[in-house]
Amino acid sequence: MRRNRSKVKFGEQGNDVGEGQYQHERALSDMFDDDCSLTNDIDSVLGDFDIDRCARIDYDSEDEDVTDDRVLSDAFMKSEKGCETKNLEVDDHDVHRYMNKREMSPLQERCNALTILPGALYCIYFVLNGNWITANGVVDSIVIADHFDQGSCLNISFLPNLSAIPPAPILLNMFGVLVHCPFSFLYHWKYAIELPAGAPRICHWSRRMDHFFIHVSSALTALSTSGSWTYFLLCTIFNIVSAVRHFDEKIVPRRNQIRLTIALALFALPLLTRGEIELFLQISIILALSGWLFVTYPVGGWSHSLFHIVVAFVPVMTMKSASGLGISQPQIEIALQCLN
Repeated sequence: MRRNRSKVKFGEQGNDVGEGQYQHERALSDMFDDDCSLTNDIDSVLGDFDIDRCARIDYDSEDEDVTDDRVLSDAFMKSEKGCETKNLEVDDHDVHRYMNKREMSPLQERCNALTILPGALYCIYFVLNGNWITANGVVDSIVIADHFDQGSCLNISFLPNLSAIPPAPILLNMFGVLVHCPFSFLYHWKYAIELPAGAPRICHWSRRMDHFFIHVSSALTALSTSGSWTYFLLCTIFNIVSAVRHFDEKIVPRRNQIRLTIALALFALPLLTRGEIELFLQISIILALSGWLFVTYPVGGWSHSLFHIVVAFVPVMTMKSASGLGISQPQIEIALQCLN
């Protein structure tokens, strides 16, 4: 489709806002209220520009092929509080429109932050309370040795049930959840409220780190569902490659979302090979429901909080799965010996 590429000038003196791919006249006119003043959202983004707000808009056009959904102007890419986006490119669909669809009130963003905590708190409780020791009902099958070396035991007065160091799959699963939590919390509690909608949010370091550590968490969870260090290594390679893409100058939201979906599927699939069909179906339903909430936003700004609440059930299941792995049993046996 042939479209005009325009350099937009405001006022008689023709102050340049920037040169790039612009929306057509109707989208540009939406920036202004009936009294020729910039709308609040646009005003917050263009705060650094000296613009005569009731001036005439001139177009200096040169023909160039521009598709409808590559239309983010330089004006949206600059903000006093935003990240450096000088060379940022936007692909796949309009980031400003994408973020506006997910525009939420400060109260809703604070709820988003708070609802990221339950999954992390559960992991801490599961480990420190020693739930991993008896999670799969293996107590009766453990033979207590007559002469057991107590050197492997922990003796913490305020954590009586944590009798030994948990197995690696359980620790890594917990670490993956905990390391993601602060960045997601920080983004929703602070920057999603302070930064203007559009590119300043989507390219801010806190949001990029939020998505980066989803990949880290997914890689670590792959060990807790597979029990295979080789599979864990393969998932780690994929997730590292995908995670660093969130720091590319060229933002491609759809590509990033596809990679996140694959990362989640990779840690769920080993459950099938282990014969954990019921657990696989449970996690699949949770992931599908949370994905539907994230993509469709069925209840508007509250959808993201619901998404966090639903996905918090995933570590509840993966931590129990990790307790049943063969590579976890030696350490669980030590913990049981220590309790006795």
